[in-house]
Amino acid sequence: MEKEFNITGMVCAGCQQNIQKTVKKMKGVHMVNVNLVSSTMTVNFDDRLTAQDIIDQVTGIGYGATERTSIDASVSNR
Repeated sequence: MEKEFNITGMVCAGCQQNIQKTVKKMKGVHMVNVNLVSSTMTVNFDDRLTAQDIIDQVTGIGYGATERTSIDASVSNR
């Protein structure tokens, strides 16, 4: 499944790489893309994980993370 997340606390490319590397190491993650400009992350993962597992991993390294909703997506596309 693929989910999008809002990420807070990223200030540089190093932050982006840190999050991407950390999430990519999780068993069950197939693809992760962190976008510094839009402060979003897209993760493709299997049923071994939940969105909350991914959020917990990101918050565990000092950043904020919430699952994006369709409302978030429609506001950012304006």
